[in-house]
Amino acid sequence: MSPRLRRVLTWVGYPLYALVALVLMIYFTFPYERVRQVLEARLSTPERQIRIGSLSARPLLTLSVKDVLITLRPKASPQRLPMGGKAGEAKSSKPKVHRLRIEEINASLGLMALIGGGVDANFSVRGLGGKLSGSFELERKGRRIKRWGLDLEAEGLGAKEIPQLQSLGPPLLGTLGGKIKLEVPLGQLNRASGEIDLEVANATFGDNKGKIKIKGNPMLAMGVTLPRIRLGRVG
Repeated sequence: MSPRLRRVLTWVGYPLYALVALVLMIYFTFPYERVRQVLEARLSTPERQIRIGSLSARPLLTLSVKDVLITLRPKASPQRLPMGGKAGEAKSSKPKVHRLRIEEINASLGLMALIGGGVDANFSVRGLGGKLSGSFELERKGRRIKRWGLDLEAEGLGAKEIPQLQSLGPPLLGTLGGKIKLEVPLGQLNRASGEIDLEVANATFGDNKGKIKIKGNPMLAMGVTLPRIRLGRVG
């Protein structure tokens, strides 16, 4: 081995050895339980409670989160005063509690992006009756966000598991899938560009129980019960 090659290997080998040692040290000594507790506390609010079953890491900066339970408790909203009713008779409606169960989340982080203060992550989520996969990128210029981008693909999600799709009153059932691709300069959503292509397959709306309420109309404000309507593919 020539002296020049030996010097090159020395300059490359020592930093590489230090990097591998650092990764192994983080992998074996990282306080996963403490981080799990901090994440639960930071992500939870009076209207949203987060519970994480376990948090672990794999080689090459891959994080794995399992058995996540998200409990949503919307604030109670006052009901409209019935026709002919007196002041004080209106009562607050009790909001429905939604529980979202996510079986597993895996995320792989890019080392060079982290060193530069940004994020370059590929992720997969298994839960809500189906799966999500995609990537997320965030670039910074100093302390400011330069841009962030999201590339998301959904497959086989149960529409009944998503609270936003059940907010109309009667349940919307079916299988949700599709893609979302967003590019957001400076972190400002009002300047975002991209595409959203979502659809619900085998969709049905209504169940002969739930009521759809039309605000501003005294006759319909109390709600109208809808039978089950087969919509087929909606998107």
